[in-house]
Amino acid sequence: MLVGQPPFLANTPAETQYKVLNWESCLRIPKGANVSPEAKDLILRLLTSPEQRLGRNAQEIKNRSFFAEVDFEAGLRKQQALYIPEIKYPTDTSNFDPIEPD
Repeated sequence: MLVGQPPFLANTPAETQYKVLNWESCLRIPKGANVSPEAKDLILRLLTSPEQRLGRNAQEIKNRSFFAEVDFEAGLRKQQALYIPEIKYPTDTSNFDPIEPD
């Protein structure tokens, strides 16, 4: 996740559905989000009208500047990750934000 929340975050499923259906007025990248112009372009070109949307084929998406550093030919599983979190034991959740109990 680039922004820290899903694009149509809401408190209820009905609110989420409303935001998805009304994406033109509801879709916003939060101010203060540290998102590169390349990432913002990719997000907005994926979450748009069918006529403007990326994805007619995989190559169209791979060609975006956001993926300039990705060597798709080398195989993603063989590439070194940019960030590898430290995991101390199999059920370690220290890399996640705490969740307040209801």
